[in-house]
Amino acid sequence: MTTGRKAGTRAERGQALVLAVGLLAVALAGALVMYSAGQATAERAQLQDAADGAAWSGGLRVARQLNFRAYTNRALVANHVAAGHLVSYVSWLAYVRDTADKVAFLTSWIPGVSAATSLVRKVVAGTYGVTRLAAGTALAAVDALNRVYLASQYAARATLQPYTLRRVMRKVARRHDPAIEVNRPEDLEALAKSGPEGAALAAELAAESARLLGFVRRYSPADDGGRIAALSWGSLDRSRRWIEGNRGWRRKVPFVVRIRKVGRTRQAGADLMDWRARDELQVSWWRWDKCFKGWGGWSTVAWGSASARSLYPGYAGIAGYHALDGEPGDRRLWVSALAAWPPSARLETGALVPGAAPVAMRAVARAEVYHRRPDPSLFALPGKGEHANLFNPFWEVRLAR
Repeated sequence: MTTGRKAGTRAERGQALVLAVGLLAVALAGALVMYSAGQATAERAQLQDAADGAAWSGGLRVARQLNFRAYTNRALVANHVAAGHLVSYVSWLAYVRDTADKVAFLTSWIPGVSAATSLVRKVVAGTYGVTRLAAGTALAAVDALNRVYLASQYAARATLQPYTLRRVMRKVARRHDPAIEVNRPEDLEALAKSGPEGAALAAELAAESARLLGFVRRYSPADDGGRIAALSWGSLDRSRRWIEGNRGWRRKVPFVVRIRKVGRTRQAGADLMDWRARDELQVSWWRWDKCFKGWGGWSTVAWGSASARSLYPGYAGIAGYHALDGEPGDRRLWVSALAAWPPSARLETGALVPGAAPVAMRAVARAEVYHRRPDPSLFALPGKGEHANLFNPFWEVRLAR
C-alpha cells in the first residue's frame, strides 16, 4: 500500500515537471515574441523619426534655395534701379554743364562777371568729366555684379536636383542609423509592387521629382512680357516722381517771359533695360502780335542727356533671372522621404523567427514647401493676397501629417 502510494507520487511529480517545462517554454516564447514586437515598434518609431527628419531637411533646403533666389532677384532689381538714378544724375550734370557754357558765353563781354562765369564753367566741366567716367565704371561693376547673381541662381538650381536632395536627406537620416537608406530606387520599386496604395505612393514620389525640376525657369527681359521691367519701374517707390519728370522748376515774369526746367528718365531699348534721361532748360516769350496775344511755345536753350549704354556700352541691366514657371497662383512643392532599413539590418528580418523570409522596414514622411507672407496685412493691397513668387523671400516648410 505504501509502495503504490510512493509510485503514484513520483508519477505526479513527473507530470508536473513536464507541465512546468511546457509552461516555461510558452513563457519564453511569449517573452521572445513580446521582445521582438517591442523591438520592432521601437525600430519603426526610430525609422519614422529618421524619415521625418529627412523630409524636413529636404523641404528646408528647397525653401532656402527658393528664398535665396528671391533675395538675388531683389538685388538684381535694386542694382538696376540704382543704375537708373545714376544715369539721371549724369544727365542733370550734363544740363548744368551746358547751362554754364551758355551763361559764360552770354556774359563774356561783361567785365568782372566773365571771369567768374568762366571759372564756374571750368569747374562744372571738370566735374562732369570725372562723374561721367566714374558712372561708366560703376555701371560696368553693376552689370558684372548682376551677372554674378544670375550665375549664383544657376548654382542654386543645380543644388535642387533630385540626386543632390536625396544625398542631403540620406545624410540626415543616417544620423539615426548609418544603415538607413532614403529614396533608393530599389525601395521605390519594392513599394510600387507592395499593392495599390504602395504603387500610388511610389508614383507620387516620382512625380515630385518632376515637379521640382520644372518648378522654376530662367526668364530674360525679351521673353517675360515686360514683367521685370515693370517690376523695376514699380520699385522706384518714392523717387518715381523725380524719375518721371518732377525734377524741375518754373519761373515767370508776367507778360514777358516764362522759364522752366524739365527732366525725365525712361526705360528704353528693345528689352527695356536701358535707362535714358534728358534734362532741359526751356523758355517761352509773351507775344504781342497783331493777331495774337499770349504765351508762345517752349524753346530749349540748354540741355543734357545720358543713357546707361552710352556710359557703358556693355550694360545689360538684368540679363536674366529665375522665377516660378507658369501662371501665378497658390504654388507649393512636396518633398517626400522613403526611409528604409535593408533586410539584413534589423531583428525584424526574421533572425528570431526561424524560417521567416527577410522583410525590409520602411517609413514615409512628406514636407510641404509653401509661400506665405509673415504678416498678411503688411504691404498688402486691399482685398488682394500675394501669389507665390521668387521676389519675396517668404518660403517656409512644414511636415504634412
